[in-house]
Amino acid sequence: MQRQPRWSETPRHEVLQEAGAQALASVEDAALSLQAAAIEKENQKNQKRFSYAKVFIGNSIGWLVFLATVLVLHGIESVKFTLPTSVLNALLVTTTINVLGPYFLIAKYLFNGNGKK
Repeated sequence: MQRQPRWSETPRHEVLQEAGAQALASVEDAALSLQAAAIEKENQKNQKRFSYAKVFIGNSIGWLVFLATVLVLHGIESVKFTLPTSVLNALLVTTTINVLGPYFLIAKYLFNGNGKK
């Protein structure tokens, strides 16, 4: 029966090859872990982005319903609800800016790739 060589008797290149293979496997495992963490981070970012987008859309719809109600009430002659023309114009302009502005920002942030300027 052949005896196994002791540590001091094994050729150094074999020991170095085995150590290098273990180190390479360790580095590959670390790289895979980093990739998995990066993917998870992006998934969390996307979930937050879409939840914020839903909030903005809900607020915009509510504001537009309010504006439509004001316009309809202003247009009906039998209802005693009137606004001065300057107030009505200001309401329409600010509404347009307040509704379209967040949509632009959300679209730019969501579809810009990495969310940077």
